[in-house]
Formats: sequence, C-alpha cells, structure tokens
Amino acid sequence: MKILTKIHSEISSDPVHAKEQYEINLYAMPITVLSYVSDHMDPGSTTVLFSGGPRLNFSATYIEPKMFSHCDIEWKPNTIFASTSQPDILDYVIQKLAPTNLLILHTAFFIKYRSWQEIAADIKKYKTFAKKVIVTLPLSRFEFHRLKYSSVDIANLLGGVIVDDTVVVCQ
Repeated sequence: MKILTKIHSEISSDPVHAKEQYEINLYAMPITVLSYVSDHMDPGSTTVLFSGGPRLNFSATYIEPKMFSHCDIEWKPNTIFASTSQPDILDYVIQKLAPTNLLILHTAFFIKYRSWQEIAADIKKYKTFAKKVIVTLPLSRFEFHRLKYSSVDIANLLGGVIVDDTVVVCQ
C-alpha cells in the first residue's frame, strides 16, 4: 500500500470539486480533543493555521491555503489566504500577527505523513512566532517507528499528551 506523501498540486477550478479536495485534507477531530485545546488556550489573540476554519468556532484569524480560496466554502470573516509553497511568506504573516495562541489542528497540510522529528522541528520554529503553539496530531497520520516507540513515547518526545488517539502538543 502506497501512502500519500504530498498534497495534490492540481486543484480543480470547479468550486464544488475544489471544496471536496480541501475537505480531504482535514482529519476528523474528536470533540474531546477540541475541548482539550479550548481549555489549554491562553487569553489573547489566536491564529489557526490550515486547520479548516469553517469547521471551527474560535474567535481567531484563520490562515487557509491560497489554492482553495475559490472554493464553495463559507470562509470566516478573519480568513487570510497564504501559499503553502512559500514558507517564508507564511512565517512572515504569522510573525506579523504575533498571536498568543497558534493552533494547528488535525490537518494534512501540516502533518503530510512526515516524521515526528520533522513535526517537532516545525513546532519549535512556530514557537518563536507565538507565545503558545497547540498542535493536534492523529496518531495514524504521521510517521514513527511503531515497534520502537509507543504512542505515549511519541507524545512524551513531542512534549504532548494523548487524547483520543491524538497527540496534543501545547508549548
């Protein structure tokens, strides 16, 4: 079985089909995980990165992939569209927003079946832009050696906890 390692680069010009392509990149999120995230946010501004703003109900600035801006989706009023292929510009936008909380929740745009070490490096980088970074990672959607590490080991290595088969990192 081949595992998807890259977000599909050709987005449909049809808004309805593009919406389906967008929604494929968002993983279902248990309500317990969402509650845990809400309970661990600090007071102040919040930015949500590539996490499906329309499905969330935070008072926040939402950053969504520019390639989906034409989708048949009711975007939140505070939505900014940024290119996923230009990380320097994305970093600049997040740095200028200077959020108290940066949320990255159950999204293939961030996880992309990468290793836990790559994800940890990105969390560390984003920590320089926000006071608190909260990331939710479904255990089945990122790469780690399952014979060498247990899910608890991975949560500890990432500095997080396990909530409903999800590693939640709050740093």
